[in-house]
Amino acid sequence: MIRYENPLVFGAGAANFDINCIIKEPPLVMKDSNLVSMVASSGGVTRNILENLARLGVQSAMLSAYGDDAYGDRLRKDAENAGIDMSRVRLCQGVSSSSYVSVQDADGDMAVAFCDTSVLGNIDPAYFDSYKADVCKAKVAVCDPSMPIDLLEYFIFNTAEDVPVFLDPVSTNFARQCIPLVKGVDTIKPNRMELEAMTGHSTATEADLRIACEKMLELGARRVVVSMGRNGCYLMDRDGLEIRRQFKPIENMANATGAGDSFMAGLIYGFVNGLSDTEALDCALATGTIAVLSEHTIEPNLSVEMMRNTIAKYRM
Repeated sequence: MIRYENPLVFGAGAANFDINCIIKEPPLVMKDSNLVSMVASSGGVTRNILENLARLGVQSAMLSAYGDDAYGDRLRKDAENAGIDMSRVRLCQGVSSSSYVSVQDADGDMAVAFCDTSVLGNIDPAYFDSYKADVCKAKVAVCDPSMPIDLLEYFIFNTAEDVPVFLDPVSTNFARQCIPLVKGVDTIKPNRMELEAMTGHSTATEADLRIACEKMLELGARRVVVSMGRNGCYLMDRDGLEIRRQFKPIENMANATGAGDSFMAGLIYGFVNGLSDTEALDCALATGTIAVLSEHTIEPNLSVEMMRNTIAKYRM
């Protein structure tokens, strides 16, 4: 079993078993059977971020929980094979592991998804306390709100209090719950819908986007990075820095699942390697591009060389 004494990145959040359904005969018909192709893989926002980082050579460790079922065994083995330190993850007896089912339309965009992360209810503050000394040695802590919000709050303000925290709001529903936590976060990465949910301000225009980011900074974050899919990304920080980055358009998107997680991994890669904010955004856009071009949630051949080649090919 992999065990890093001083991982560069600690993640706290969900490790899910993912089932991705792609409609074979569009359109999706509700309340009826649909013919799909199905791909099963290990997933979960934080786990996916850590796997991408591990494939980029960043020592990564996870704090989470999984059940003593076939899904849990697969989750642990897949993570360790990818290079994630899972030695601190809690194994829960008689409990089902987290699972996530998504349905994608013919264009590769998600139509609907379902998620069960109830196993994370088996984590408590004492569990985080037992690993606080380890977490505080890391360069970055990354988390997502799949765990109960009070535990996420404890992790951010207690366990990782001396470490820059990167937070992915995940969805508009989770994003609203995250508002009180923003003041403990170094970098938050919402998409436009999540940014609107958290700030109550439209992002319809570039001017609106700027105001919404200012409101996010007022909530307490040091930096906000908005991922905008085909339209690239936008960064604003407390020091007045603003950066707008966009890559060349992708002709054929294979799979949108996991793109946001890959984007976050590229961003963190830039941070822990001391790159400039512009360079870090290019890393984020590159890893996100690699993800949507892959049939897999996480591209198994992801590497620093692949990321650099993607930057060279798609940077505008």
